[in-house]
Amino acid sequence: MQFYILVYTMGLMFLYEVTDIFEKAQLKYALIGGYAMALQGLVRATVDIDFVLHLRLADFELAEKLLAQIGLQSRLPLRAQDLIKMRAEYIENRNLVAWSFVDYKNPSRQVDILITKDLRDLKVENISVSGRKIPTATLSELLKMKTESGRPQDLVDIANKKEAPRLPQPISPEEAVRFLDDIRKMSHDIDEATVPISLRVPANILRTLKLKARAEGRKYQSLMIEYLRQGLREK
Repeated sequence: MQFYILVYTMGLMFLYEVTDIFEKAQLKYALIGGYAMALQGLVRATVDIDFVLHLRLADFELAEKLLAQIGLQSRLPLRAQDLIKMRAEYIENRNLVAWSFVDYKNPSRQVDILITKDLRDLKVENISVSGRKIPTATLSELLKMKTESGRPQDLVDIANKKEAPRLPQPISPEEAVRFLDDIRKMSHDIDEATVPISLRVPANILRTLKLKARAEGRKYQSLMIEYLRQGLREK
């Protein structure tokens, strides 16, 4: 309960904002993609949040309405009824696998709804995250979907998952969501207030950093933050 309160004092994170509005409207869904893999123990940088719904007009229309309520619009000039009616055409001839939504006032807020799978065909489990039960595709389902996609990053994720049990300190679902929310903000240069830290840096690295910063007319602390940001962003 303490962590749950802390989340709200820091501002409602985007995943919670979306799932809360889905739950309130009783829209059935399952979390998939990078966020789902994070809740299953494999954390990597990702920005968009992916869902699977029932492939029926009423559910897609409701999702469209709910996402609009929190400022998200379809990237393409599509409506739910168009997508459901022409789904096969979009998949087979236009290579569209997901209906993408974005907040144009804050492009870090992105949601994808997969249109190639139906919720009824997906194995789902509830994962407890900060007092919430989030319906999430099972690990076996996620790995199956990644195998089917064949994308290089998905194959890397499958290989990395085999190493996950060897991690000395597993990451909790709450930590995973916070990490992904921070990455989402950082990828669009949205920063919170700075905090002081104590850091010991090898003398040669510090000299090089200061000299480079001076040559560029910048503060070396700003240059250090830039390097940290670059290193943490998704490759």
